[in-house]
Amino acid sequence: MASSTLTHTQATEKNHTSLIRRVASASAIGTAAEYYDFFAYGTAAVLFFGHLFFPSHDPLISTLAAFATYAVGFLA
Repeated sequence: MASSTLTHTQATEKNHTSLIRRVASASAIGTAAEYYDFFAYGTAAVLFFGHLFFPSHDPLISTLAAFATYAVGFLA
């Protein structure tokens, strides 16, 4: 009867491949969540944040200030 056994090198390569897949999946999920967060904040900056955080200024200046905070968060 033939038995199949993995050598130590084959087992290590299999674990390494599994680890790479897990890291790549976690990175993709984290990146997607981060881009969604920036998309939602950018949309809210246009629609709401200018009026909420800078109510005493001109609407254009308020929107530009909201976009400036968006830019700082994106660059940081």
